[in-house]
Amino acid sequence: MSITKCAAVLGVVLAMGGCGSFKVTPRETPASQGQPMVEDTDLGKVYLAANFNFRGYETLVVGDIKPGTAVPLKDVDPETMGIYFRSALVKRLAAIGVFDRVTDDKSVLAGGQGKLLLLEGSFSELDPGNRALRLLSSGYGAGRTKVQVEMEVKDPKDKRVLFSASDRRVGPAGYAGGDTEGLILDSLDKMADGYAAFIRRVAGDGKK
Repeated sequence: MSITKCAAVLGVVLAMGGCGSFKVTPRETPASQGQPMVEDTDLGKVYLAANFNFRGYETLVVGDIKPGTAVPLKDVDPETMGIYFRSALVKRLAAIGVFDRVTDDKSVLAGGQGKLLLLEGSFSELDPGNRALRLLSSGYGAGRTKVQVEMEVKDPKDKRVLFSASDRRVGPAGYAGGDTEGLILDSLDKMADGYAAFIRRVAGDGKK
């Protein structure tokens, strides 16, 4: 199913009794254990380097969102979901006005002009769940979709990690058990909203 069609289906799912996805505490992964992380209101857990607040950088490049260790059993293609999430991040992060430019054009990194940041990451979980179980349980636990993403912001010149986040969302049932891909797209959209809210908040007052 195409992303455009899934987005349309998602709207129907949510309108006909689905709750959409919601944030839960991320599972520990090797990536999330790499930095001292704290719980956050917009994202699951985050690390922010001392005195770093996103301000003063002209361009944010949104790089690849790799499949990572996520191996879906069915219904979901990690590469397609990575492309969708990357696009959602570009759109949301461009809208908050913290950076002069937000782009997914990685050739900008080779030019090295101006102050740049690179945001990239991977899926540590991409579980389509089970639509039949979601229908039977009416969204109360069984068969939920599960998505967890590990992301990092680096200075592309010295490769230092300035920010990292581990965010996890689960999708309950919607009408007729909920469209699997639609529930995952909803998770990714809400994650992108979370990154936009976090960066805008930190850039606004310089605090976590």
